[in-house]
Amino acid sequence: TWQFEVCNVMRLLNDTEYVEVEYSQVFFYEYDPRPSGCLSGEFGDPHVRTFDRLDFDCQAAGEFVMATSLEDPMFQIQERFTAIDSLSNCSQVSVSTGVAIRDTNMPTVQISTPRNNQTSLNMIDLWDANGLTQCPVDFYVDGAAKTLDEDLSQYPNLAVSRLGIHRIRVVHLDTYVSAEIRVQYSNTFGCHFFVQTFLPEAYRPGETVVGLLGTCNADRSDDWRASDGAILPVPTRVEEKLFS
Repeated sequence: TWQFEVCNVMRLLNDTEYVEVEYSQVFFYEYDPRPSGCLSGEFGDPHVRTFDRLDFDCQAAGEFVMATSLEDPMFQIQERFTAIDSLSNCSQVSVSTGVAIRDTNMPTVQISTPRNNQTSLNMIDLWDANGLTQCPVDFYVDGAAKTLDEDLSQYPNLAVSRLGIHRIRVVHLDTYVSAEIRVQYSNTFGCHFFVQTFLPEAYRPGETVVGLLGTCNADRSDDWRASDGAILPVPTRVEEKLFS
């Protein structure tokens, strides 16, 4: 992110005379060096959009493989979906509360909300109509707890940055595989995440990348797969969409 300060001179009309006033403005420009690729999204309870823009809901609790390679499972992106206890009228609703990314020759990164009201090294300030809410966020690199502004120079191929107040971006600089985690809060869901994941088009050529986020190949018909990579028909009838 680059910061620019622009100096200006403005002429103001003061009664019958012009008065020159000098002022400055600060602009922030964020350069995105990522190659062309596919962007997926997951938000809410949870609504999922695959790399090829197939939309579905996954309202279950547990740890889910969002993307992995069948040929090299060392690459894996996981998310934790946590059930919402406060919804007595709908127990089968969950939200994203954790993201973990690992890859060959890269440190494993985890960003999550702590369980059982535990404390955290990081607090994210969120403002809404009810005032200030603070969400605790854990950040681990290879299992070691860290602050989000900690020096990570010992990991030259990893970049973790804060974007504004409540967004966190994790980038593997060798491949540009990345995830952007937006910390959110609501009275119903509590602290949870909105996650966007990016895969370059040329990532792992010749391998089969599968998971809840599908395959980055501009073909949504093969995004619905079994864990072994077998392509399943995308549900079309309402009954199939709800119960398959």
